[in-house]
Amino acid sequence: MGTWFPIYATTNVGQDVAAAVGLFLLICYFFVGVAVASDIFMNAIEKICGSTKSIKTTREEEGVVITDTKDIPVWNETVANLTLMALGSSAPEILLSVIEISEGLGQQSPGELGPGTIVGSAAFNLMIISAVCILSLKEGATSRIKVYQVFTFTCVTSVFAYIWMVVVLQWISPDEVELWEAIITLLFFPLLVGISYWADQEFCLTGRPKTKRWSTSSEPAAVGGPEEDGRTFFFGDESDELYDAEGNVDKKALQKLYHKLTEVADLTPEEIASILATKLIQGKQHTRMWYRMQASRGLMGGAKLLPVLTEKLKEVVEVINDSGSHHVRGSVLNSHVSSMHAVNKALVEFQAATFAVTESIGSFEVVIVRTMKEDVGFEVKLESFDGSAKKGSEYEQVSEILKFDPYVLEVRHTVKIINNNQWNPDSNFFLKVSIPLESQEKALTGQTKVMEVIIEDDDKPGKLSFPKVGYVFNDSGPTVNLEVERTGGSDGVVSAVWKVLPGPNCKLIDPELIGKIEFKHGEMKKNISIPLKPHNGAVEGKNESFDVTLSEPAGGAKLGKVIRTTCAISTDTGFKLEITNVMNMALEMNEEANEDITYKEQILEALMPNGGQLDTATKKDWALHIFTFPFKFTFSLIPPPHMCGGWLCFFLALFAVGLLTKLVGDAASAFGRVCRLDPTITAITFVALGTSLPDTFASRIAAMNDKTADNAIGNVTGSNSVNVFLGLGVPWTIAALYYRFTHEGKEPFCVPAGSLTFNVIVFTVCALLAIFVLTLRRYSEKCGRAELGGPSTTKWITASFMIFLWFFYIFLSAVQVFLEKNGYDISIVFKTGDINVPTQCQTLVMDYAMGLPPSYPPSGPT
Repeated sequence: MGTWFPIYATTNVGQDVAAAVGLFLLICYFFVGVAVASDIFMNAIEKICGSTKSIKTTREEEGVVITDTKDIPVWNETVANLTLMALGSSAPEILLSVIEISEGLGQQSPGELGPGTIVGSAAFNLMIISAVCILSLKEGATSRIKVYQVFTFTCVTSVFAYIWMVVVLQWISPDEVELWEAIITLLFFPLLVGISYWADQEFCLTGRPKTKRWSTSSEPAAVGGPEEDGRTFFFGDESDELYDAEGNVDKKALQKLYHKLTEVADLTPEEIASILATKLIQGKQHTRMWYRMQASRGLMGGAKLLPVLTEKLKEVVEVINDSGSHHVRGSVLNSHVSSMHAVNKALVEFQAATFAVTESIGSFEVVIVRTMKEDVGFEVKLESFDGSAKKGSEYEQVSEILKFDPYVLEVRHTVKIINNNQWNPDSNFFLKVSIPLESQEKALTGQTKVMEVIIEDDDKPGKLSFPKVGYVFNDSGPTVNLEVERTGGSDGVVSAVWKVLPGPNCKLIDPELIGKIEFKHGEMKKNISIPLKPHNGAVEGKNESFDVTLSEPAGGAKLGKVIRTTCAISTDTGFKLEITNVMNMALEMNEEANEDITYKEQILEALMPNGGQLDTATKKDWALHIFTFPFKFTFSLIPPPHMCGGWLCFFLALFAVGLLTKLVGDAASAFGRVCRLDPTITAITFVALGTSLPDTFASRIAAMNDKTADNAIGNVTGSNSVNVFLGLGVPWTIAALYYRFTHEGKEPFCVPAGSLTFNVIVFTVCALLAIFVLTLRRYSEKCGRAELGGPSTTKWITASFMIFLWFFYIFLSAVQVFLEKNGYDISIVFKTGDINVPTQCQTLVMDYAMGLPPSYPPSGPT
């Protein structure tokens, strides 16, 4: 098959420039088409790899044999990553190599675009994508590779794969590939898969695979909100709680989250369901293919795999993450403390969320308390931020490092208040406690990490009262929390007695509950916790109520307006039915992200931006949809993935990717001819960058959302190995067989080493340095002991070095091509070991830069 773009360089500069610009834009558009076709291709792969089989187990309970049915994955995750998923992300590079060599059968030598793209794509993936992922996390956030055995092995095999290319083309059979070499190259692929599976099973020698507990994430989530862990998970680390150990949705946890949302904002059932569905999808463990599909759909304005929240709902999520209210913080703190038990760190927070002082106090002490692990020492940072009160005029700015010695449970710091001797309305500012990077392995901040300081204009003990005359609670929790507020002053220690008065036939409350609530100096809000009796639905369909009163104020305080409040406990079926309906809506939204769609639905999704969800479609979605519409509509005619188990969609989408890859290859070759660029340079730059761009976005999304680095960079080395073993093994085997049986073995399959050998050697050196940097980051304290993220300084230094390695690789490859075009064969250094070759190369480059004729004659034919 000939080229589809028979365009060549001319003597007309303007015509060549116009042709180059047109071809460049056409290549970019074809890359968009490849991304659209790859999205459908990866949908099919997700369907195939997500297939399950049912197994039955029996157990005996009280003499009765019970049969349980459980669905288990057919595909092992590591095997899927290195086979179908690697093919999904590397299909353009592999197909380009196969098509180019297949078209060159019988010609003098195969093209250089395919092999060059494989090497160039590997360099871009390992160096640029790793650098992007390192920088993607916020300062201080880190992410480590979890399945490190597999990563280590694929690192070794990726380097070996490219060294093997040099050995074959340069030393075993120079400038040709024999049939046995091609077959061995291809057989390295199943060997890679087999040993990686063995490594994934932790090198189990007993014949029994290791036991894997299902989890929604690769590692425990970092405790704290998005500001602390650098990711986009909602509500701190509670995403794991929405699934049980078997991977099923925990409806009790979902109901708990429902109640929290209703307490924070006035939301419709549909809005609550949308947030819950987003939470469920985020809590799942996703494959790299899922992130690749998410990135591809973002590039074409298609249906998002993650629900798009409106601005209102985003604000609600932000409020919950940053809320300082006791009511919200109390429930979050419980899960926070349980997580702290798991990570065995100290929990540091303020003693109170709100503190009031008088303007004339001069100074006051803020108390930071430590709970959980007590036998470690660490430092915390205390900072102040303006509210309505301004630093310098109403208070002195705070920015201090405080030290917790082992077994010290609280640390105090003096904050100075400035009295301007003029009447002012009450004002406020904020104090924040955080953990410096060097202490983050020993301690974490609790939910009360921000304290509001209110500066009052007089000294009064204040009044105690309830904020409202009535509350409505549900019966799902073990306690009812009532807030008592102190207004009109905060001087001294004050208290009041509270008492519960059960209503008629109230069975959930003890008849004589009484207690005392005490406010220390400066404290403004406190909670009364009233326990409910265990009921197990015994009062289903009834509403119960009780009153709580305040009396006997002490310490100079007075009682405010609301000293009696009524608490209604709703247990009616209608209320629970509403919760059930909302939860069902959330579960349906969650399932819609993975459900099978019909042919009609697939075409309709392609016709509209954002998959037809116009209410959340942005202007960017509309623009990208219009730009990619021809590809989206054409490829929507491919059968949906649910047909024939995904295999029909797999092969048709693979054909579509191959067709577009052929167009990319021909257009790139024409672009190189017009610009007078060597095919190798075109391959390792423009083509490699275009084929790797979707992977770049996918890795960045994975780095920002996943709790480990496996999906971000852990699969890069494995993908590079697959590129060589399949991208060269398949076409080499086809060509070697062709020459063996069509020419009776008399004519060899020639593959001139030339620039490819030099590129591979330079890439191998740069790859070893890049892998060394990632390993250094994993074990270096200064880098946060993680491959991704860490302190800002080391993060930028290591990422910049990775980027430098890529540019260095491109530069040396370009220099080699220039030398070769000037009649100098640099490969002679690998064949003869001539130590003067580097000096001669340097002289030739300097002569060219100064406009002089070459000082050295060519050392041999090129």
